[in-house]
Amino acid sequence: MRAYASEANMEPMTRPGDLDDAPGDLPATTRPPAERRSRRRRILVWAATVLGVTLIVGLVAGRALLLPRYRFPPPSGPFGIGTSTLHLVDTERAELLGPNLEAPRELMVQFWYPTERDTAGRGQYLSDPDEVIPALARLFGLPRFVLGHLRGVRTNAVDGAPVAGTGRFPVVLMLSGTGGFRQSTTFLVEHLVSHGFVVAGIDLPYASAAVVFPDGRVAEMSPLDELRPLVRQSYMPGDAAPTVDGVTLDEGIVPYFGEDVSFVIDELERLDSDVSHPLAGRLDLQRIGVAGVSLGGIVVGEVAREDRRVRAAVALDAAMPLRTAREGLDVPTMWITRPPETMRLERERAGGWPEEEIEAHHRTMRATFDSMRAPGHFVQVPGISHLDFTDAPSWAPALRWMGLAGPEHVAYAHGVIRDYTLAFFGRYLDGRDVSLDRLADTYPAASVESVEP
Repeated sequence: MRAYASEANMEPMTRPGDLDDAPGDLPATTRPPAERRSRRRRILVWAATVLGVTLIVGLVAGRALLLPRYRFPPPSGPFGIGTSTLHLVDTERAELLGPNLEAPRELMVQFWYPTERDTAGRGQYLSDPDEVIPALARLFGLPRFVLGHLRGVRTNAVDGAPVAGTGRFPVVLMLSGTGGFRQSTTFLVEHLVSHGFVVAGIDLPYASAAVVFPDGRVAEMSPLDELRPLVRQSYMPGDAAPTVDGVTLDEGIVPYFGEDVSFVIDELERLDSDVSHPLAGRLDLQRIGVAGVSLGGIVVGEVAREDRRVRAAVALDAAMPLRTAREGLDVPTMWITRPPETMRLERERAGGWPEEEIEAHHRTMRATFDSMRAPGHFVQVPGISHLDFTDAPSWAPALRWMGLAGPEHVAYAHGVIRDYTLAFFGRYLDGRDVSLDRLADTYPAASVESVEP
């Protein structure tokens, strides 16, 4: 329509004297009709070209603004980062959530480990983008193309790189939240590894976004309306315990996921003696920690209570199972979360977080902290959101504009989570002389409460 409107205004724009005709040229109004039509076409083509270029520049600039090409920052520690992936089958436990309830439980575990700093190359962020990206898009209610750029994101990890040195490294098992994936806390994983930890990221099939097994089978996340009551039963139980295939789950699904973690520890003990594996003899299994976000953090509370091989635990923005809240924990534990007021602000901006959920989170965390029989640290950071505990805010600034990330900049949110987690594991797993109090000058808004039974 704009082109036709411009054409309608051509006559007054081309009156004699308005154009710089060359000597001997006929005035525009006395030129032959064919020549006038040709000139109009040239002007229309020029206008369309300008408009097209303007739109393309706008789209490119908009995409760069909304979906910038993200790159993880270089490792801050003295080590480079290697990675490898392992498929595990627990023949002693049946699948509880998948379509085939007679099949054994299967897991995918990704290792990140220290390498020499000068190792060349960069690894792909998503191992299975064709399955994970559509699952994430459905979860966020976004078109697939909005997250399509994640295919090109690279990390600092090098697949199959040699392990650094000859000694053993402490091990941290890392769990994501509902709808997450094993790489979704890469900002934290790479930080820990570069400072001398091996990290094992565990996907939880049918709770993670999409888990792809070596033969191509895909375990997609169960519907939220089915999964949510199974998870909540552990920390805010309903009147009747949920059932799965006729089996009543009095404590919900969290103990089952806790068995996943204990099974992985069993397999680490086997792997450490398998001379064919590059990590054999390199894992210090007397120094095992667990960390998790959201659902993963709830599972951390379960495993830290049940598995005596765990020596330290970090729960990131997660409620605690009621049994853990009642009994307390015997291993050093740290919580990093937000004050209730920040959680309510997130509800106002983006929805979610009903009041009973906020109350249950803080009540169970507080009860566990107050009943600690080992050192405990309770860190609250105003101005950060639930998604800030993952890589998600770095995927696209639009998530922050939608209220799904906190008002604090992602660099601040990730910085406080990285630094407190490293200080904690450095102290309680690696024996480093580290005080969490030293971070108060860097993050003065964060409040830290500590108990030393």
